[in-house]
Amino acid sequence: MDITQSALLFASLLVLSVPASAQTPASPPDFSGLWKRIYVIDQTFDPAPNALGQNLPSPIVQDPRYPRTNSNGVLRRPIADDERESVIGLTQNWIPDVTNPILQPGTRVALEEIARQELAGIPHPQPQTQCLPSGAPLILNTARAISILQTPTEVIFLYSRDHHVRHVYLNQKHSADREHTWWGDSVGHYEGDTLVIDTIGQTDMTDTDRFGTRHSEEIHVVERYRLSEDGGGIEVVFTVEDPIAFTTPWAASAHFVPDDFMFLEIVCAENQREFWPGREIYFPTGDTPDF
Repeated sequence: MDITQSALLFASLLVLSVPASAQTPASPPDFSGLWKRIYVIDQTFDPAPNALGQNLPSPIVQDPRYPRTNSNGVLRRPIADDERESVIGLTQNWIPDVTNPILQPGTRVALEEIARQELAGIPHPQPQTQCLPSGAPLILNTARAISILQTPTEVIFLYSRDHHVRHVYLNQKHSADREHTWWGDSVGHYEGDTLVIDTIGQTDMTDTDRFGTRHSEEIHVVERYRLSEDGGGIEVVFTVEDPIAFTTPWAASAHFVPDDFMFLEIVCAENQREFWPGREIYFPTGDTPDF
């Protein structure tokens, strides 16, 4: 064995002798910065066909009979039965496709009632319209800027809407002693170039999507964040499981691009109860004065 071969053998043995824990891990993907949501159809999730190779069903979408267009500037108003067909192409209402097979019977009945009200010109308010947190996955549809901060122990999402903060703790197990909360218990880890966030323990007081599809406290959401191929955006594919609200797990996607504007302070205007003429909606209020 010559000197060169001996040197190579020594170097290889030296590498093998270094414990795996002492080797430098690959750097996690950098999602830090200010981002904004872009949509295929305004404020709705994008389908994720064959998500993660599981060929999961798609989310609730707008009823194709009532496309969300308003090219003539027609205002939303109650629709009489004899004129409904004439305004199908002009509706701005959020009318869910209740034929989606992912809906459990009880979930479908509740969504059918929302669809009837929307067709009557009575809109369904979002949780954020009522000064409530959105929860996951609905927060992925926020139209306002989000800021992502990354540390070695957690990823923090800051939402300009109502100053909400979501903590995702890295490389930890779900808490065994937890209560159901607005944001639930989110833990995460990196799988190569992907941030995986697993969320359980959410309250049932939020919606799943813009159409008002409800869920139970059994909801389990897994989000997978990945930088786009050109590095200019974030692609999120997520799955939702809830055996009480849905017949099967389903998947959807959301896309974000850098926001070059600013992180505005957007505060919910409390006590604006009359969301639509003649209809009051719930807003959280305190019974005891602060002073």
